[in-house]
Amino acid sequence: MTKVLRALIVAPEHDYATEGSHRIAEIIMNILPEYDIEGILLQKKDAIRGKFETIVKEKRPTLIVYLGHGDDDVLYGQIPPGDRTPMIEDTKNPDILKGTVTVAIACHSLNRLGSIAVFKGGCDIYIGSDSYYFLPGNDEEHSYMDDFARCILALVIALVNGDSAKEALDQYRQLCEEYEAEYDKIGTPIALTARNWMMANRLSMGIRGEAAGGLVFGIYNKE
Repeated sequence: MTKVLRALIVAPEHDYATEGSHRIAEIIMNILPEYDIEGILLQKKDAIRGKFETIVKEKRPTLIVYLGHGDDDVLYGQIPPGDRTPMIEDTKNPDILKGTVTVAIACHSLNRLGSIAVFKGGCDIYIGSDSYYFLPGNDEEHSYMDDFARCILALVIALVNGDSAKEALDQYRQLCEEYEAEYDKIGTPIALTARNWMMANRLSMGIRGEAAGGLVFGIYNKE
């Protein structure tokens, strides 16, 4: 039987930061067909726990990409006007990530939540941030948000292309460093702020799970 590749992209949108991350989610959805991957977008008011858990159980995505707000023990989803129940909580439903490769582009999403998702919930590989994750604005001369989006895309594309999580994260970090050098040359206050934010994002991203040891994996549907 031909394997059907499947990815769930979760993108709440309820403030300035999530407006930016939602745009990134739409770009990811547009590129997934180029890699023969079925993309499922759970967005805006639908990015709540009940609908998230239903889709994961019914569709069994192998790759989950979350773009939104987080903390050390939760990924929040749509708040407000969602149901205000965190989408993923470390003590209540980490097992919903069992068997998945999960990428959480969210503040403080790695250390506690990522570890529990892997060691208690059975998540295969979890990539997230151990600090704040920044998305900048733009000015008239440069689209900084687009650059930050390209770094996230580089990470996701590497994963769906079959690279190991370590290799994917290395590619993400390399592109971040290239933009940091570019912003140094621009030298304006907003460029230097973007450089610092890009550096902070690069340094904060890490891995929990088998891939931390460098195992290579491909994204595939378990059915």
